[in-house]
Amino acid sequence: MTVKQLTDPLPVVIPTEAESRAFDLESQEAAAGPDDAGPAPGQQREDEIRRSAYERYLRRGGAAGSEVEDWLEAERAFDQNQRKTGQAG
Repeated sequence: MTVKQLTDPLPVVIPTEAESRAFDLESQEAAAGPDDAGPAPGQQREDEIRRSAYERYLRRGGAAGSEVEDWLEAERAFDQNQRKTGQAG
């Protein structure tokens, strides 16, 4: 087995705003205790849309520049699903 010595420093990876927000959301969910009633319905809607937009961003390969489109598509999908299941948002 050959061990190669790395001489170049590893690249610094700075998370995008979408990644930071998703991480913050995950941290908040992990910190919520069992007595926590959960987010208000409006906050739950935003959280689900944020998560969906982030997933769309990842499916696009993490390329910047389409954040608004990702968000709007996530909103449309959420609202369609709410209408389909008969739930109010």
